[in-house]
Amino acid sequence: ASTLLLVLALSAGARALEWAKYRSPPIALRSGQVANTLGAWGPLPWVPHDIAIRHFDGKIVDESGALVPLTELYVHHWVLYQSDPTRQYMYPNGGMCANLANIFGIGSELYHVEYEYDAPYAIISRAAHVWTANLHFIRTTHVPQDDVQACIECHCPSSDPPLAPLGGIMCCPDQAMCWGMENSTLQDTKNYYLEYTIGYENITDAVVPLTVFSLDVTATHTDDCMLEFQVPSMAPGEYYTLRSRSDIPNDWGIVFVEEHLHIGGVNFSLDHYRGGQHLGTVCAGEPIYGTGGNVPGNETGYLVDMPTCKFKTPYKVLAGDQLELTAVYDGRTLPGGHPFHEGVMGLVILSAVANISAEQACSELIHVYCGTPPYPSASSCTACVSAFTTPLKEAGCTPAMIQNECNQTAGGGGVPAPSQVANMSLHIVSNATGSLVNLTGPANSWFAFGIHANSSLMDGAVAFVYSADEQGIPVVQLRLLANHAPGSVVQAKYPATITQLPGGIAQVILFASSDFEFEHALRRANVASQSSLHVTDSDPSLGSSCFLFAQGKGTLQLGYHGAARGTTCFYYPA
Repeated sequence: ASTLLLVLALSAGARALEWAKYRSPPIALRSGQVANTLGAWGPLPWVPHDIAIRHFDGKIVDESGALVPLTELYVHHWVLYQSDPTRQYMYPNGGMCANLANIFGIGSELYHVEYEYDAPYAIISRAAHVWTANLHFIRTTHVPQDDVQACIECHCPSSDPPLAPLGGIMCCPDQAMCWGMENSTLQDTKNYYLEYTIGYENITDAVVPLTVFSLDVTATHTDDCMLEFQVPSMAPGEYYTLRSRSDIPNDWGIVFVEEHLHIGGVNFSLDHYRGGQHLGTVCAGEPIYGTGGNVPGNETGYLVDMPTCKFKTPYKVLAGDQLELTAVYDGRTLPGGHPFHEGVMGLVILSAVANISAEQACSELIHVYCGTPPYPSASSCTACVSAFTTPLKEAGCTPAMIQNECNQTAGGGGVPAPSQVANMSLHIVSNATGSLVNLTGPANSWFAFGIHANSSLMDGAVAFVYSADEQGIPVVQLRLLANHAPGSVVQAKYPATITQLPGGIAQVILFASSDFEFEHALRRANVASQSSLHVTDSDPSLGSSCFLFAQGKGTLQLGYHGAARGTTCFYYPA
């Protein structure tokens, strides 16, 4: 069972922290089997009141509570999210990667890396939220040694090493068997648990909240995070270097930096630039590889530790600055492995005191006074706002900011696009024969919307995708989405009218007839969107329809990684 293992108080610096240790629900795996749970997996047992978290760590244990070595269960990653009580909506972190919204998380270095924040800094956890997890584990017991590296790097059948290797989570779906174990008939299921410790204190005026930001070395436009990349075969002494820069949108005071690499990683650095001038290295480190056989935390050949960086005095980064990520890999391999690497990563998860933009501050204050979008109408929003003119003006709200916020309505079949996507709009008008859909987005990138009843997750959602066919001509695809993947094509060229509008915008108009299952979800969501229920009214007793939005960055070729993604949900009496 998922249990609270301990609660105690210890001295931590100048303040006494309370401590709680929990164990997740079990993950049951056969030898060679993959677990890659949905981000809504859970809820995890947690401290049941508002707290300020100043310590977090996680380990993998078996039924007896013993630590599990990476040679038995490879931890590709575990990441934790804060979600609404229905687990249909994950609250985003501060960015920059929209597809990496976790608060805590780690990979194979889990036995050594801990999240530690010196007072007064802390991560805020609210009792009204629940915590969920995406756990990606691969059980390597009985995997032939020559296949272990391919197994844990999620080798794809279409991989063409040594120069064009290919691997990644798309080839390691949940419950699949990894490379080398595809035909295994072993029935040796074993339970594994994420065991985690929380050090916390009550929230007081002295606590300074932290925001978590995620950066990715594969990004070319700051937020188009591909997350995984491939490293061709490297001879001894050869190195593969990947580098990117991220534009910082507001002022940050960085207090904690975690860098993440996979096997083959040599070093990782995070450098600070302003106006093209190098101001210093924020964090740099070399991974540590194990030498202790099967000892948990020192497994021979595995990446077992990645030093973190902490700042008692926050490291200052200003809006408009850039942070440069540099990841270096070589041909280092596991015993029986190979000198190329598939599906590896170069990520930075940092915690900072962040000054939000004036627009965001204004929107958040309107949410306090008048609720959250979508608003029943622009006039109802502005009427509410008019009662709070003085505090909004004192907070720096301008008429343009207020108008932009109040324009997020559901009127006329409009579905407000989430902030994670740009230049997208969606309108749906339903009648007795079906639903007419009007979708717009950037003409030079693929974009899509999907719909899912009672869930904001991709898996099982139906989506319309504006992308290119084999000849590079824009078409609309009808797809059934999968877990962390674009899924399967239902109809390669769905009937639609595509018009190129001024300003680099593409308009897609299509019709879903009333005998089409997807249209019923559209109709129900359209009716719900006209109600006065807001996105935050996520009472489990309510039904919901969630619109999933996504878009690429400067390419018409559909892909999962690198996409900006967000969700708008409507709730209504079930």
